[in-house]
Amino acid sequence: MNSNTTNIKDNSKDMEKGKKDLLDAFNIWSEGLSRHSVQATYAIIAANWATHVKPNNPILADTSACWSIGICIAFIMANIMITGVLNQLHKDRWKEAEDNTESWIRDFNNRNDSKSQWPYTKKIDNYGVVLLYLRTFAPLIAGAIFIHSLIK
Repeated sequence: MNSNTTNIKDNSKDMEKGKKDLLDAFNIWSEGLSRHSVQATYAIIAANWATHVKPNNPILADTSACWSIGICIAFIMANIMITGVLNQLHKDRWKEAEDNTESWIRDFNNRNDSKSQWPYTKKIDNYGVVLLYLRTFAPLIAGAIFIHSLIK
């Protein structure tokens, strides 16, 4: 029996622990992505500025630099906005748990019928996915456009 099969059997003994471990790992990676994607975006803006701003060459003269910086600024704005929405959705969910215990218990008991992982909602899940992709691809695209501006 290989080690993968053994690990699957070990985790099946305590599926809740396995799910918690998975969620903890996801949260660690998500936190890193959150922090590093914003830092990378600031670095891309600074790199564009340092590379393309010269005495007789304003940064706006380079189309690729404008696109790269524009994507960074749009990302920062969207990141703040979606994070704010997620904060409010979590706050609303917390208030629902505090104010309406019967509904909260019913949601808990029906959690296996839901597509989202209790105690989250489908709306929280959807915004989370959007933010995950935004934090992954916006800095990558802006960085690729910056590199293109260097070699064109």
